[in-house]
Amino acid sequence: MNKDSIQLNKECRLYEKALRKLPDKDHIKVSLAGISYITNGKVPHFRGIRKEVFKEIRPIPDRWKSLVTPKSE
Repeated sequence: MNKDSIQLNKECRLYEKALRKLPDKDHIKVSLAGISYITNGKVPHFRGIRKEVFKEIRPIPDRWKSLVTPKSE
């Protein structure tokens, strides 16, 4: 495994661990919000535990977003 693969694996595990704190219906909402955040930069407006979990995982989508966003030349 290369360095990037190890980092991605680690981040996916942390992301999953944080999401497991949520009930199923909230798990789906926060997961989809993470994808939306990565693809279009839309920050979700959550309350309570959903807000706390998204805040906990946000550095991960921030990094992933930098990987999928083309750099301007």
